[in-house]
Amino acid sequence: MGYDYFISMFLYLIMTTGVIFVAYCTTIWIAKKTKRLTKNRHSGVLEKVVVTGSISIYTIKNGLMVYIIASNGKSIEQLDKMTFKEWVDTKDNVAEYVENEEYDKSDKISWSAFAQNWRNYKTKRKEKN
Repeated sequence: MGYDYFISMFLYLIMTTGVIFVAYCTTIWIAKKTKRLTKNRHSGVLEKVVVTGSISIYTIKNGLMVYIIASNGKSIEQLDKMTFKEWVDTKDNVAEYVENEEYDKSDKISWSAFAQNWRNYKTKRKEKN
């Protein structure tokens, strides 16, 4: 009697693990087919501007694309879409935003030039304060 209970519980554990694994693989497969999988992409909010009490404008970076989005707490609307390079070219203080390897690879910026720009930015920032 004891062995039958142990075997049934062991088979239940194997079946449960198998079902979870198959569901996970199916989800990944569907995401790849619909191109909604953002694996190895870096996402984050670059800037946030509060227009009124409930309306905010966000600059969001996802991969190499930058999206300008307006939100009122209930809905989100995409205002503009541009590449990260185009967005960086419109900025004055670029050094604080150039922190990923993707930008450096696409523009062929040397690490020494990047470090020099970063040091110059930091010293200018200290002088302002």
